Amino acid sequence: MTRINICGILLSFTFLLSCAPAKFYIDPSINHEPSNSILVVTKVNEIDLSQDYELFNEENLRKLRTSYHELHLGKLPFNLQKVSNFKNVTMVPYKTSPQFETKTFVINPEESIELLVPKSALDYDLEGILYTLFFQDYKIAFELEETDTSDPAKYFSAEKLPGLDPQLSPRKLYRLNFTIRTKYFVYDNNNTKVVLAGNAVIKERYSPEMNLENKMMEGLNSLAKRIVDKTPFEK
Repeated sequence: MTRINICGILLSFTFLLSCAPAKFYIDPSINHEPSNSILVVTKVNEIDLSQDYELFNEENLRKLRTSYHELHLGKLPFNLQKVSNFKNVTMVPYKTSPQFETKTFVINPEESIELLVPKSALDYDLEGILYTLFFQDYKIAFELEETDTSDPAKYFSAEKLPGLDPQLSPRKLYRLNFTIRTKYFVYDNNNTKVVLAGNAVIKERYSPEMNLENKMMEGLNSLAKRIVDKTPFEK
């Protein structure tokens, strides 16, 4: 392959990437200074849990939700600290509970996100450049995802109809995922505005013989990366 052809392919790939729909809203005037910035991660009070495939009874589902909630509180700030450029990532309560209002943010021409955001600056016992990470509509699930295969023998099954030769009929294949779905946004407390917002969907391949706690921790690590990746907060 000639050098000119290689350059042409690289330019085409760059153009395709630049034309890809944005995955999050970001304030165009954001001016992030990481040297003295703190990210406060708010607690998630409600986490919905569902399953497409009956793996767990109701009692075990309640235990799983509690276990995941504890992992979220304990691991997510640490994971965010590893992948971001914040001086510190912490969880601290408000001194005064804020008031919220509904606002809509455009992620790309085909996607927008509606959020409850603070009406004014949040009251913390902290000094410096403060950002706050919020989550809304937080869900975890064990979901069946339809898969594709290039092997026709695996994708079709033979079906014998009365008086006819066996017919090939499509047979759907699925894989089981541990999935995290949530809206998120980062609030600039000094300038009282949302500077980052998006929908996060994290899928981790799962099967019953796997260690579920490890899979949950992998999901939280992926969530932390998803929030800061390709933003001014990325390390």
